[in-house]
Amino acid sequence: MSAFFIPLGFIILFSLVSHFRSRNTIFLIIVLLIIIFVLPTTQYQIQTWSIGGRVVHDAFASVEPTFISPNEYVLFVGLPNELDGVPLFENATADAIHVYHHVFFFSTRILLATILDRTNYNQDIVSIKHPDSLTYVLVPTNQTHPVKFTGFHSWKHPYATFILNNFVTSTNSGNSITIHINKKKLDGLHAEGRGLALVYFTNGRFQKISVTGK
Repeated sequence: MSAFFIPLGFIILFSLVSHFRSRNTIFLIIVLLIIIFVLPTTQYQIQTWSIGGRVVHDAFASVEPTFISPNEYVLFVGLPNELDGVPLFENATADAIHVYHHVFFFSTRILLATILDRTNYNQDIVSIKHPDSLTYVLVPTNQTHPVKFTGFHSWKHPYATFILNNFVTSTNSGNSITIHINKKKLDGLHAEGRGLALVYFTNGRFQKISVTGK
């Protein structure tokens, strides 16, 4: 509860005591309850929406015009859906990049997301490992307070298969995302003079990995 609402509550409480015998007692009690219990929650929600708006704006504003090539097929993976209930990158992420930088590219948003909150939205929360030429793994950067991922246990796309590791059915969550690249499809892209890229979210911005097959 904020410092503003506590003294305000005491002021109204004093008013209640002073007018205990008046007809307005019930009304004043209702007002007091609203101020003490409802308004702080509303203030928290307003702050969360403000943070969410800033996260979306800063992420798109940080994208350089050359961040994604028109010749790349982009797989968005691990983008956070929401922040404490505030929508972030659920839809139209590629369209927003088109609007910001007037570059068109083909893409798919994989329905596996990083769980974001008000304590980690601008921190380095996700790293990517590359154990072999056709495998990538999104893992928490901070092992003391590791971020979680959510979505489907597995997701198959023509260019890659995605696995949510250590999947917990009750929460649809896991502790990392493994990405197995389809070599035949990747070679086909390269033969056409095109590329494949993975885009994820950490440190308050989008990060891109170009998939080379090496």
